[in-house]
Amino acid sequence: MSAPFEIGNFILEPGKFIICLNISLRTEALHRSNVLASIFNVFSNYNISVMAVKTSASESRNSIKVTVFADFTKNRKFLKKVVEDIKGLNYVKNVKIIEPLFNGLTMDTSYTYLTLADDRAIILRKPIYEGFIKGFREKFGQVASSFLYHIGFEAGRKAYESHLRIVGEAHRGVEKIIPFARELFKQVGFGILEFVKVDFINKTALIRVYNSFECELFKETGMAESHFIRGLLAGFMSSLFDIKVDAEETKCIAKGDPYCEFVVGQKLW
Repeated sequence: MSAPFEIGNFILEPGKFIICLNISLRTEALHRSNVLASIFNVFSNYNISVMAVKTSASESRNSIKVTVFADFTKNRKFLKKVVEDIKGLNYVKNVKIIEPLFNGLTMDTSYTYLTLADDRAIILRKPIYEGFIKGFREKFGQVASSFLYHIGFEAGRKAYESHLRIVGEAHRGVEKIIPFARELFKQVGFGILEFVKVDFINKTALIRVYNSFECELFKETGMAESHFIRGLLAGFMSSLFDIKVDAEETKCIAKGDPYCEFVVGQKLW
């Protein structure tokens, strides 16, 4: 299984003076092998520790950014010189200094919103989505479960359309759409998706989800608890098969199973 990936764009180090340098690069930098090395060499020259590095390039490649969090606690006097040296490197357009919000906490405050494949994206930490899903279901019961399924179904249809745009109209089938969907499912934090079997002739599928973010909230209930993810898979597979299908959860981590398993097909109930 894959290890978790931290996406937070901040550093919390009490007692440290951490600076965030937001470095904008020219588009040609994507095709040069020594750009990042030359940036890191500047920090090394002044004995500055790099705490974290984030890179971002839009799908259109018209925006390329390298964000570096560096520890200047013992070397504050070199900050201006470090910035000047980086600005003097090939392919560097600009360098912006972002100082700590308060003692020990430095955040990249340079952007206005998040994108994924050039579409706007949001991040919901567990306390937020737990409050939404569990609170919704506790207040409205089975009605909420039904709503979550239908919301997921429409989201799955939209996801298929978006995936198709990204991987290309000419590759509608299993060759590109399914592998891309599998990896993006993991990247957005839903869980680990496995297409065990996909039958395009009979319009059926067997799908497993490991570490489902939704069912993880209801462990030990002894019941199948997937509604949003179940709907998401049904909507996605309906678009892939070009016919409406449903998804039935036959195994669930909330029942003690090692994964959530879904049977996809027409008129399952």
